[in-house]
Amino acid sequence: SHFMAANADGSKIYVPHRQLSFMSVIDTATKQVTKRIPDFRYECQGVCTAPDGNRVYQASSARPEISIIDPVSDSVVGKFKIEGLGEDFPPQLNRLRVSPDNRYLVVSFNQSRVAAVIDTEDPARQHLFKTEKGPMGIAFGADMKHAFVTNHDEGTISAIDLGAMKLDRACTTHIGPETMAFY
Repeated sequence: SHFMAANADGSKIYVPHRQLSFMSVIDTATKQVTKRIPDFRYECQGVCTAPDGNRVYQASSARPEISIIDPVSDSVVGKFKIEGLGEDFPPQLNRLRVSPDNRYLVVSFNQSRVAAVIDTEDPARQHLFKTEKGPMGIAFGADMKHAFVTNHDEGTISAIDLGAMKLDRACTTHIGPETMAFY
């Protein structure tokens, strides 16, 4: 769920192009590009699919903006801005992931040192958390009580308490944690 993402049944892969304003859709059976989704105003960056298969989310690298894509039509059906990041928004890596229960979308903003938790039913309900240096990878605990964000440049992992919507704690790793997964 970072630089490309498969849909729920694995039949399609969504590939954003970091310095371009479109995303390619690849049919996994034929290995062919079947569509370009061209409706992005700014460079494409991170992408993720919702576990229930109903949405694809794509983040701009040049604005705090998320596009919502309908995976049936492979077209942009909505956009929303992450509020509170300011108008002086530097181009940056973003990673995003939807929680296993489809309730939250978490986005990390690498240069801004922020993680955002967004309610997928009402994207205007947003919570911003100041992380340590270089937030990147995102994972969720099995009990869905916490979202975890790796801080690549700091060598830590931030824990966000999803019930209280507060930054809970951070644990130390080696420098460079980029991705994370729970099984």
